[in-house]
Amino acid sequence: MQANSTLQTVPLSSKQGVPTQTQPKQLQKAESGTWCLTNFVKGVSDEKLIAAERGMLAYTGLPEEEFEFSDVIIDEQGNYVRTIQVGHKQPSPTGVAKPKVVIIHGYGASGLFFYRVMKHLVDAGLHLIFIDIIGMGASGRPEFNEEMSVTEADQFFVDFLEKWRIAFGDLTGFYLAGHSFGGYISGQYALQYHQHIKKLLLLSPAGVMKKPDDFDASRLRRRGMLFKLVTRAWEKKWSPFGLMRKSGSWIGRSLIKSYLNRRMNIAIVNEEERNLLLDYMQQIFMREGSTEYAIFICFQLGLYAHHPLEDPTRLGNEDFPIPITFYYGDRDWMDYRAGQRVVERSKFYNKDAPETGLSQVFIIPDSDHHLYMDNPRGFAELLIFDVQLSEKGLTVSGDDTQRGAGSLVNEAQRDAAVI
Repeated sequence: MQANSTLQTVPLSSKQGVPTQTQPKQLQKAESGTWCLTNFVKGVSDEKLIAAERGMLAYTGLPEEEFEFSDVIIDEQGNYVRTIQVGHKQPSPTGVAKPKVVIIHGYGASGLFFYRVMKHLVDAGLHLIFIDIIGMGASGRPEFNEEMSVTEADQFFVDFLEKWRIAFGDLTGFYLAGHSFGGYISGQYALQYHQHIKKLLLLSPAGVMKKPDDFDASRLRRRGMLFKLVTRAWEKKWSPFGLMRKSGSWIGRSLIKSYLNRRMNIAIVNEEERNLLLDYMQQIFMREGSTEYAIFICFQLGLYAHHPLEDPTRLGNEDFPIPITFYYGDRDWMDYRAGQRVVERSKFYNKDAPETGLSQVFIIPDSDHHLYMDNPRGFAELLIFDVQLSEKGLTVSGDDTQRGAGSLVNEAQRDAAVI
């Protein structure tokens, strides 16, 4: 594929709907072994998606015209990746090219979930590129082969990201940030294509820790009805989004609202903002099922990856050629210790002064798994610090790469725990 030959850029301010040429016939995938409700019954449409996107942008604090939306076609079947750029239209005040940060969301979500941190990051001079994982968010929904092997499923996501990178213009020299499942994908991608990445930023990533030797899934079944249901759902590959789709618009929306109120009732107190987020979540969660089913292939019960990233043959390799930073919330259900083990093996870790090393672990205060939602300012300040530290410290002379960046420490890092 020739770079940029299939790139479609559709400015949000003039867009009337998703371009028809980016909607391949496989989007109407039926749920496995079941009947598929129409988009009308589910309350889903392209027009409602566009309206929901605009509603979300109103809470970024940035003018709508600063954003650039595109559906980047990545293959001959017309599968496309929703891509959002911001921070690229205004020139850099220093005259130096702005650092590019590609951000990949978590399971079932989308790039717009980062709406609360966009202004902080743009004001700091970053060029942000958010992409929706193929089969999730507002990206195309190809039919997904649920009979893939673990290796094939991992490679599927690596290939999607590399195809997007090439189609987007042979992008290189960027920071790659991934949250949760997006962190797992980013880590797997970096194993094969690290030459294009300045640094890997893993945001409460899934799939890092190895399954403990004493983990026994059968114990979950003995801990009550809820655990039995979770175990059963995992074994049957019942997607939570599949349940929402089968329930129709009213019940499905109620289920999403229940999750939103339970998970983000403290982070989002503005009722209008919460309702706009609910509208948007309905539009992306209720669309056709696709790559969401990969979680049952790549991971075991307990969310332990079959191919854990901390393995010495993966990111845990002491010779891994690029630095890695891990971000966790202080109330995070992801275990930071696996990230810490990876960092301590990194050749960019400074054990004598961890805060100056290019590979670090940050613990963000007042945050759970959704760091960018729970503490947007704290998360953004740390990411800005991380990029600035790296821009200063990533100087290469032959094979000799600096492992640290002196004493560049700011208030954001002091507020966080650096371990």
